[in-house]
Amino acid sequence: MEYADIDALGTLIINDNRFKITMKNEALETHCVNNIELLAYPIEAGQRVYQSNNDEFFLCENVIIASKAIGEEGDILSLINTNDRVEWFSLADENNLSSKETIYLEYDNVGDVDNLGLIINFRQTLMTTYFIYSAMGYMGKQVGDVFAKIENDKQLNQDIINGIPKELGDIDIWQSLKT
Repeated sequence: MEYADIDALGTLIINDNRFKITMKNEALETHCVNNIELLAYPIEAGQRVYQSNNDEFFLCENVIIASKAIGEEGDILSLINTNDRVEWFSLADENNLSSKETIYLEYDNVGDVDNLGLIINFRQTLMTTYFIYSAMGYMGKQVGDVFAKIENDKQLNQDIINGIPKELGDIDIWQSLKT
């Protein structure tokens, strides 16, 4: 069940060659860490590095915040425009955990439409953790045997890796450019 996880640590000024990372004992997976690497990218004032969903990194100088954001509950603009720990969230569909929601975003004064990216900052929900821990509960005393089989069977391992996002859904993005 090991996978690569890259967490943004924010912009830090490092004065020497020392850097301390503290990992808290938040969940079962913290007991299975084999390797930690620190990735650092030099930036200048006003710049930020963002990561794509396939672990490519992009330097960004201009951030344009949405001018309008509408969800099923109405205007959510104040909940999504800043990374201020005030967040927009919705409850899971009680009948279909992979159901989708739609959010409509509008941007003003975009400029160069040939050099754009969309930054979506979100926290992982506990849904994945719920699925994994529930599955472990159903495995009972065989949990070690099942995880050993998953680890040693490459096809089964890939099926598990692809299965949870497939069942829970993913983020789809459509764009419409007004000219």
